[in-house]
Amino acid sequence: MKKISVLGTGLMGKPIAKRLCKLNNKVFVYNRTKININKLDDEITIVNNIQEIINNSEVSILTLSDYNAISELLFSKKMNYNNHTFINMSTISPSESINLKESISKFGGEYFESPMQGSIPEADSGKLILMVGATKHQFNKWKPLLSSLGQNPKLIGEVGQAASLKLALNQLLASLTLSFSLALSFLRYYEVDINIFMKVLRETAVYAPTFDKKLPRMLSRNFENPNFPTKHLAKDINLFLKCCESANINTEIVEKILETIIISINDGNLNNDYSSLYNAICMH
Repeated sequence: MKKISVLGTGLMGKPIAKRLCKLNNKVFVYNRTKININKLDDEITIVNNIQEIINNSEVSILTLSDYNAISELLFSKKMNYNNHTFINMSTISPSESINLKESISKFGGEYFESPMQGSIPEADSGKLILMVGATKHQFNKWKPLLSSLGQNPKLIGEVGQAASLKLALNQLLASLTLSFSLALSFLRYYEVDINIFMKVLRETAVYAPTFDKKLPRMLSRNFENPNFPTKHLAKDINLFLKCCESANINTEIVEKILETIIISINDGNLNNDYSSLYNAICMH
């Protein structure tokens, strides 16, 4: 039995904590707001003091919203992180991840990143796609833990490289969602049978499984109970754009995507599923 803490019990922190508990680990959780700790298993221990939770566990999984939230939690006070490992599963920029590694080492701890692809159903079933930025020693040491959350965790490289891969994937997610929304809007205007469209699409090289996953939400325009809120996609696209600035990459198309995301947010979809981007494309 391992003693594991989950720092942040939001959308992904809760199912991760519950899964680790079901696998007979001793699980501690910490969250900045009490509202998010409801409906956790009785076997999970809720701790309100960050140093206490660190002292009672050997590894902490970070599932907070962004870099600022992580920094505020870990570095607002002088802490002792000796012999403690932090695994960051939040989506942050490569430079932010490197900064966390350097800051945590100053407090005596270890750090590596393991951003995830997937949402609540994959977290529940242990089928998250985990991209790991770490040393080979860290990866081998913690692979059994990672494998309990994702079936085949992949060592991408050093800290920062997995973070960059995650941002690239989320940029593709936004691009695919908007392109699919555009195609769907176009075909509905011309009254093409969407079932026929999907049958043809599935046979082509441009098909992506996300199209089938998001189609029911788009057709019904029901974007509540999100697996990935629009606000998180906006945050990730902003991070991607900032990273591209230093790389001298032309991002005009991504800037347009961000504009559409902002339209969706301003239309009341901040906390709704990111498939709400369809409403910013389809006006009829």
